[in-house]
Amino acid sequence: MSEVSTLLTEKLHPRAPLMPFNPKDLKKAVQAQEVLLLDVRPEDEFQAGHIPGSINIPIEQLDTKQALLKQNKHIVVYCRGPYCLWSYEAVEQLQQAGIVASRLPEGYPEWKNS
Repeated sequence: MSEVSTLLTEKLHPRAPLMPFNPKDLKKAVQAQEVLLLDVRPEDEFQAGHIPGSINIPIEQLDTKQALLKQNKHIVVYCRGPYCLWSYEAVEQLQQAGIVASRLPEGYPEWKNS
């Protein structure tokens, strides 16, 4: 696991910054509709459970549904966990489109168990 973590940090972290919120502030920002939480897992996983206030656009649909996200809000992306590459891919794709985005350091399973 440490090798995977090192590889992710070296190769992906610079392109997919972590959210600039602590969990308590993130919850407040979502409730105030200042931040959009984006779950990029498949729809069936989202339906089975997700972070309250989040929306679901599976990673394979993000390019075609990206226009739905062009708001003046910071987007915080999450998926299956800290090693799920979908969140990295989604943040990079959104940033390339000029959308302010970062990723949740953990995923839905960690959030659910906290």
